[in-house]
Amino acid sequence: MASKKPLPKTAHFHIPADPLRVKSEELRARHSERKEQNLKGLKAAEATNEVLYEMLSDLLERQELLEDKLDQLLKVRR
Repeated sequence: MASKKPLPKTAHFHIPADPLRVKSEELRARHSERKEQNLKGLKAAEATNEVLYEMLSDLLERQELLEDKLDQLLKVRR
C-alpha cells in the first residue's frame, strides 16, 4: 500500500488593509476617546476652542474619506 503524499502547502500572502478603512477607524477611535472623556467628567462643562477644532477637523477628514470612497465606487461602476 502506497503512502499518501502530503498536500502541497499554498503560499501565504498578505492582503494589505484598505487605507481609507484604516483612517476611518482612527477617526472613530478619536471620537470614542473624546466621548469617553466627556462621560468621565473630564471637560464635561466646557467646550474649548481646541476641542471644537479637533471635532471639526475630524468631521472634515471623515467627509473627505467618504467622498474619496464614493469617487472610487463611481469609477468602478463606469
